[in-house]
Amino acid sequence: MKRYRRIAALVLALCLAVLALAGCSRGGGSTITVIETTPGPYSQEEYPSVGYFSPSSTPEAYQDEIIPAPVDVNDFSQSLTEPTPAPVVNDMTHGDFTYGVVVDTGVDIHPLRTQHKDMYSVNKLIFESLVELNEQLQPVPLLADRWSVEGNVWTFTLRSGIQFHNGQALTADDVVASYQEIQRNPDTHWYQLTQLISDMAAVDELTVQVTSKSAGYMLLYAMTFPVVESSTVASSCIGLDMPMGTGPYWYIQYDAPNALRLESNALWWKRPSGYIQSVVVLFYKTIRSALTGLELGEVDAIATDYPTAAISKNLTDRTTLDYSTQTYECIVPNLSGAILSDISVRQAIMYAIDRTTLASTAYAGMAQESEVPVIPGSYLYDAQATRYNYSPELALQILRDAGWSDPDQDGLLEKELGGATRRLSLKLFTYDRGTTATRSEAAELIAKQLRTVGFEIEVQVGTASAIQKRLSSGDFDLVLCGFELSEAPNLAFLLAGSGSCNYSRYNSSQMDTYLHDALSAATEAELIAAMSNVQMIVVEDLPILGLFFRSGVFISRTSVGGMSGTYQYDVLRGLANVIPTL
Repeated sequence: MKRYRRIAALVLALCLAVLALAGCSRGGGSTITVIETTPGPYSQEEYPSVGYFSPSSTPEAYQDEIIPAPVDVNDFSQSLTEPTPAPVVNDMTHGDFTYGVVVDTGVDIHPLRTQHKDMYSVNKLIFESLVELNEQLQPVPLLADRWSVEGNVWTFTLRSGIQFHNGQALTADDVVASYQEIQRNPDTHWYQLTQLISDMAAVDELTVQVTSKSAGYMLLYAMTFPVVESSTVASSCIGLDMPMGTGPYWYIQYDAPNALRLESNALWWKRPSGYIQSVVVLFYKTIRSALTGLELGEVDAIATDYPTAAISKNLTDRTTLDYSTQTYECIVPNLSGAILSDISVRQAIMYAIDRTTLASTAYAGMAQESEVPVIPGSYLYDAQATRYNYSPELALQILRDAGWSDPDQDGLLEKELGGATRRLSLKLFTYDRGTTATRSEAAELIAKQLRTVGFEIEVQVGTASAIQKRLSSGDFDLVLCGFELSEAPNLAFLLAGSGSCNYSRYNSSQMDTYLHDALSAATEAELIAAMSNVQMIVVEDLPILGLFFRSGVFISRTSVGGMSGTYQYDVLRGLANVIPTL
């Protein structure tokens, strides 16, 4: 098998490593202090791109990436009749389309149990949900034909005539059984989303009744979980014991250590127009080995948000497609400190940071600028929440107007605070992702930019666990970090006075009211209005200093015309309609 050509792979991996290091060379001008010398969880050379979602049981390895968004639902003031044939053993080295993913050895691929980000996109090809998110990340009908709501009780009517891969008709019982299986697996992405649900029951064969806890329109996001045929919900994914879905492809064979094979569902209710009949998913341990597999022709495509992949964007024999992720990069200010409690200082920081340069250098261009924790381009994003264009001159003027001056002409601003003269001196803490230096490089550049307007900045780089402790205890000035936001636009965990990740110690009754309005909004229009209010107060009060959403890139050696509107959990959207070219 091609993937075991070790010598070629090693040579290419070394080349990629050199390129990666070339793009991560450190600049001068900042003091770097390692605050914890104990090796982090990534002791291996290569970073495994594996995602987990439960804040209560997050494996240590995942903590190097992002801070997950806990679920917070508090109130803050065509007919088909023929079953498909039995599966047969097929070639597990290649298909019409071969896709590489990064997962743990022997990963559970079951859509209701898996904890790996890459498997969520693969499973979107096999399993469908009552509600899906469109290109603007807006909830729209899929297996549900329509819905209605009365109070906190939602009624979903399923489309008739839809069959699973084993020939069984889709019923409300399958939806309820899938939901119940999710509740038995709390370490999954779907468990977090479904915490917006209080109860679910089948009224009849095509009607599902759902009671929400305190969510209004936001409840629709909870209904994006995959629906599995009820008799296969508890399947082991070993041999022929596979879960059945309603999507354009279905599981044929799973070779746990190495690969998964999918075949086209000829009776799919949406009738695919493309010609990709078979999809082979090859498993890799690290993103670097997956990139090597792409170079060696072992796979046709991969998708990743690993910065090294940005190199592929400039290669003429590649087709690339950028996609949004839920990872939000920002700076958390400690508002209990004498300096950062002043909104003028926070405004000056925002104006002094050149986010465009920061994104193109430290983040290798794999970022979308956003001052607010709402993805640009989504239907909830308010373009008016763009206020702080790069202007060091304006930053300096704001500081001088706030009483900061430089009497001794040493380039550092000073001010009388609490009866004593204080320098405009702050410590900026951060942590890196695996063996990459993205955030520490970004912190150094931010420090340079702030220094030009009179700040004294010391950068300290530690492990994720050490920085998490500082955030929790309040022992910090500024922290550059990433938050994994939920698909449901509930930002209470980060911005509410009692939010579990409100590390800035921000407290605003007005913000709490807007967060409540968003959670309880009965209609799409009400949710849009409430989220607009949330975004505007974020740029006014600056409880967090927003920078970017990380972006990923889908890299293919074949044409993928027809794929569009992809995002982190649906990177392969439209693959069933793609006509491959060799």
